[in-house]
Amino acid sequence: MLETVLKIGKAFRESPTGLKHHRYVKPCPQDTDKRKTLRLSLPVNEDFSFDFNGIKEITDENIIKDKLFYPTFKTSDADGLVKYIFGDIYYSLSKGMEGGYYRLGDNANKQKAYQVSSFFRGSEDFKSLKRMYAEQSSEQRQKESFSITLFRKEFEKNIVLTERLFKYQCGILEYLDLKRNGEATAFIELLSDEKELPRLTAKRVFSTIKQGRSAKKTFENVLNDEEPQWSLIESKEESIKKLIDYSTGDLFLHFDFGGKHWYGFADEFNIINAKMLEDFAERANTTDGYILKKYLYKTLSSPEKDIQFPSFSAQARYRSKLFQNMEEILDLIYAIDYSKTALMKVSHTDIKIIVLPRGKNLTAPHYEKFIQRTNSLQNEQEQETIIGHENVQDTQEQLFAPMIENVAEDIIQFDLIFSKQGGQTTPDVDMVEISGVEKSHLREISQRISRIKRTFYDKRQSEIKAEWKPFSITWSFLNILGDLTSGMKKYQSHLYKVLPQIYTGTYYNDAILLPALIEKTEANIRSDKPDFNLLKYNFYFLTTIQNTTQEGGNLMKIQESQSYKIGLLLGGLAKQFAAWRDDCPIKSFEKSYVGTLSRRITTIDDLRRFKTFMEEKLILHERASFTHSISASLSEEIKALELSLNEKYDRHKCAFGFFESYFAPFTGKQDDVATVDKTK
Repeated sequence: MLETVLKIGKAFRESPTGLKHHRYVKPCPQDTDKRKTLRLSLPVNEDFSFDFNGIKEITDENIIKDKLFYPTFKTSDADGLVKYIFGDIYYSLSKGMEGGYYRLGDNANKQKAYQVSSFFRGSEDFKSLKRMYAEQSSEQRQKESFSITLFRKEFEKNIVLTERLFKYQCGILEYLDLKRNGEATAFIELLSDEKELPRLTAKRVFSTIKQGRSAKKTFENVLNDEEPQWSLIESKEESIKKLIDYSTGDLFLHFDFGGKHWYGFADEFNIINAKMLEDFAERANTTDGYILKKYLYKTLSSPEKDIQFPSFSAQARYRSKLFQNMEEILDLIYAIDYSKTALMKVSHTDIKIIVLPRGKNLTAPHYEKFIQRTNSLQNEQEQETIIGHENVQDTQEQLFAPMIENVAEDIIQFDLIFSKQGGQTTPDVDMVEISGVEKSHLREISQRISRIKRTFYDKRQSEIKAEWKPFSITWSFLNILGDLTSGMKKYQSHLYKVLPQIYTGTYYNDAILLPALIEKTEANIRSDKPDFNLLKYNFYFLTTIQNTTQEGGNLMKIQESQSYKIGLLLGGLAKQFAAWRDDCPIKSFEKSYVGTLSRRITTIDDLRRFKTFMEEKLILHERASFTHSISASLSEEIKALELSLNEKYDRHKCAFGFFESYFAPFTGKQDDVATVDKTK
């Protein structure tokens, strides 16, 4: 699995567009209906001085989408200091709370590290960068200045003005509106004015609140005044500060080095990568190569998070994975995000299915096109429209479609990861991994399942005259196993077990399915919502896709069992009391007895008592003449099962037969027991 990840990372690292896959480089956020990002370009002259008067807004969508990236420099995944070294900056505010990847100094914070801004928090790491650059450079290059040094000197010189762009970004928006109307001063004058920029910021925030639906409530919370007047508060410093502290916005600051982006400084970017690698890994003591000394990837051991290898000694860490060189670890950094991206998400669960393509000479476009296709199982019910019989031939099982439809021929295998999606503060947890699943094998399984789908679609259509959407593996499991528990635990835990079996063609038997069908049927009966005739087709479908060599499969094996045949006859007796009959003599029978059937026929003795009970009721209500031959046959079948050496009584098979007979269409004939089509 890890070898596949490293191959993907190498392809991205060597690709001209691979930067977007770097673990610690992020693209400029795209606009949404609810949130817009202000993108400013700040020219940097040849001597690295900042040209604040040359600041302009970036509106070219091609540049925004493909060219704007910002670094998130970290020395470990747990590094929350938000240190800034070099490059573009994304900074956000949400009612005064900072986000993005830059922080202003907080003098009120008790920890000294947080009292200064991100620029100064990165000072020590910058010193390490200078040292590494000097060690790796030739004598000629050592005489030249390190570009990051020149940039940081200029940044520090102008840090007050630069950070005002972040803090007062709402004021910058107001200024840009004035500038478009020809009413604005030079940009440097605005940034240098300690009163005007805060005033414009407060004015913008004031206007935004006033246009909101809950303006009075918000003004009351912010200014202690439901209907404040701007003309009365714009000269009050306390009110201006409160409005500024309520600022919300997103700013992306791009440093334009004469048309060159920060990542275009190849040597500097390589040194930044080298510094991060130095913090994540170290040379192995006992052999050539490198081992991780901090947590970076889920399947590798580290002193910090020894998840996959409990009690794994630090001295033996290299055995979890020995990297031949630092470039391999850099490959990992480029592939981590991709290796966590789900190709599919299963409805009503937190199951993510991560699919990593394998093949010969795969390139970055192969991997990118594969993951970019819109083949999610999320909200599958909404995606699958109700279709008629004429279209069902074309339906593809969604569990397989993303891996066999419109996939490059060069992709011939897949590694599959079934992962439990984490929350905001908890990581994803990998539950099952499968390596080297052949695409051709998946296609064969999918074609077989599609044939089974069509067969049962036709049978269901002929029995229940209505338009139905095609069968789906996850939807059929949900119908049988879904419940009202939080997260539908039974359904979800079972999918973790059977989905890997379905993908690998090893789904041979499912001991949970029949008991779950009986339990769901009984619960629905007690809730006055009997729907066995629909549920049974989901059971037929799921049982038939199981890979058994027995002719007729597991479904026929159930239907040929003695227990099932007894159930058929028992259901024939009970059918005289079916609630849907107009002449039903016992209206409470179905809910009280059929709705608790499996508990009443636990053993053969229980079964015999229940048979006797129904026979007494039939005699009492003068219905015995309709079921006389059924009672005789039932007694013989029960006796035969007791004497059988090949089969033990199974109450779930018996209940299944009961429901098949009980809910089958009534013909009105004497001794009416529905004949179950054994080919279903």
